Amino acid sequence: MNISLSEEDIVYINECLIANGIENLNITSNHGYYSKLVQDLIKKFSKIINTNLTKDKKLYKGLLTHIVPMIYRLNNNIRLQNPLIKEIKKQYSVMFNITWFVLVDLESKLNIHIPEDEIGFIMVHFQSALERHEDIKKVLIVCPTGIVTSELLEARIKKYLPSLNLYEVVSVQNLNPANFKKFDYIISTVPLEVKNFDSNRIFFISPIPTDKELKELTNLMTDKIF
Repeated sequence: MNISLSEEDIVYINECLIANGIENLNITSNHGYYSKLVQDLIKKFSKIINTNLTKDKKLYKGLLTHIVPMIYRLNNNIRLQNPLIKEIKKQYSVMFNITWFVLVDLESKLNIHIPEDEIGFIMVHFQSALERHEDIKKVLIVCPTGIVTSELLEARIKKYLPSLNLYEVVSVQNLNPANFKKFDYIISTVPLEVKNFDSNRIFFISPIPTDKELKELTNLMTDKIF
């Protein structure tokens, strides 16, 4: 392009590339150090949620790929915005807080502050690993017709039931019994007659359940799941 780049220009471009995940020789040579950091994170997270994720190679590789450039970004005051952070904190509040707690040790070891945007990115890796894990239960919530009612019911159920489960909401209008086999449990606000699905794994509640009703549901499902 017939231009001349100064050393400062090259350093700046290099910083941008590394901050966005392009590895350099220094990162590669310190692979063992960063690998140990990631393994420790996974072990601590697994202990907290009582689910072994240490053998999940995809989780390990994903965290390593993200954390190495993240450390570089934070050491060089480069901020990466997470456009989904508000939704992440709203939908996965428990997972977000666990991830934040797990990262406290990393902050202390490296003398850095990890902002919420980065915590949100790392949480997605852990959440994806949990969804791949066989112990995670898939729960279908059958709601009355109406977006507002469905959102209210979903929010109240998630408040009481384990956030580590996967929930999917469907209205009575769009109910397809053929899809029931994908789920481990069903929570319904309407009477259901489902063929080839264990009735002991179907729970009924009011369209707008009380706190008492949700606590009883929590106890019932906890007995079934655990």
